[in-house]
Amino acid sequence: AAGYEVDLQYAANDIQTQVSQIENMIANGCQALVIASIDGEALGTVLAQAKEAGIPVIAYDRLIMNSDAVSYYATFDNWDVGVKQGTYIAEALDLANAGDKTYNIEFITGDPGDNNINFFFDGAISVLQPYLDAGTLVCPSGQVDKMDVATANWATDAAQARFETILGSYYADGTQLDAVLCSNDSTALGVENALASSYTGEYPVITGQDCDVANTINMAKGLQSMSVFKDTRTLAAKVVEMVDAIMKGTEPPINDTETYDNGTGVIPSFLCEPVACTPDMIQELLIDSGYYTAETLGLDAIAAEEAAEEVDVTGKLVGVAMPTKDLQRWIQDGENMKAQLEAAGYEVDLQYAANDIQTQVSQIENMIANGCQVLVIASIDGEALGTVLAQAKEAGIP
Repeated sequence: AAGYEVDLQYAANDIQTQVSQIENMIANGCQALVIASIDGEALGTVLAQAKEAGIPVIAYDRLIMNSDAVSYYATFDNWDVGVKQGTYIAEALDLANAGDKTYNIEFITGDPGDNNINFFFDGAISVLQPYLDAGTLVCPSGQVDKMDVATANWATDAAQARFETILGSYYADGTQLDAVLCSNDSTALGVENALASSYTGEYPVITGQDCDVANTINMAKGLQSMSVFKDTRTLAAKVVEMVDAIMKGTEPPINDTETYDNGTGVIPSFLCEPVACTPDMIQELLIDSGYYTAETLGLDAIAAEEAAEEVDVTGKLVGVAMPTKDLQRWIQDGENMKAQLEAAGYEVDLQYAANDIQTQVSQIENMIANGCQVLVIASIDGEALGTVLAQAKEAGIP
């Protein structure tokens, strides 16, 4: 739209593929490079080629480390991402007013080779450390150090495996888990998967970042407390401004010249502002803005599920007609069904017909007359209930 030709490549999360793609871009005469690096430490050699060719480099989202070829950096305020996550936990647990009460917390962050974890994690810890020091927050696993809680490649399966071990080792005895600081959504998803399979206590506060589809769905279902939304449309638009300024020989937009040192010096940066998203903000922040559609997130189906769960079944009568008590199988089926229905809040009229068809017909007629709203029938004779079932149908009883 701005008039430039663009060579857009995806590297399938393979470092050597990304290196080869950048080499080809340089060889083909590109005049600016925008790179979202897979590994912030792995591009030194190819970027030296870019520098020699006089090609400016914009590091996108993840800072490229230890290369003096990086001209600019475009990202979100990653320290603020962590601060928002830590603040959410502090406020959700009301830590400032905890008194002598203590809360259990676990930590999980991203790839140790990603410089961003230093901002995400440290920003969150800047809020939570006073409560850890005071003993208000306790980490039963003892895993608090950033490198101990890092997750290679931000991988969901790795996060899940680690968290299943934590749950099995420190929470299997019924210990309550109150909060999990997750630096992003892929690690949060691993934690949520582990909780689903290995935890029966009260559900903890869980943070995230990126508002990924799966996590936004989990927020809507009450399985994740918040996620920090980084509108990538805003970041992409800012990078286009930066590229345009570079191409036209003017100064690109920069709002930070102090924070991001890649090992060769501070890289002039533009930091976009992240926004904390909670379940009540999904509609306005993510759908009304056009970032997602309601269909993508399946919100109508989630709302229908929640509505179904909220239906009050107290006093609703279920008729259960069993053929006989002569066989243990029918006794077990009837009693198990009755127990489970009553546990769900229903009243149950359970009858056994002594293997007599007319007795069973009479029992079903009485259930209909008494206002049952559902009939469950194990018939003695599958051909013998036509007349009484016609009464049920007329009464609108399934």
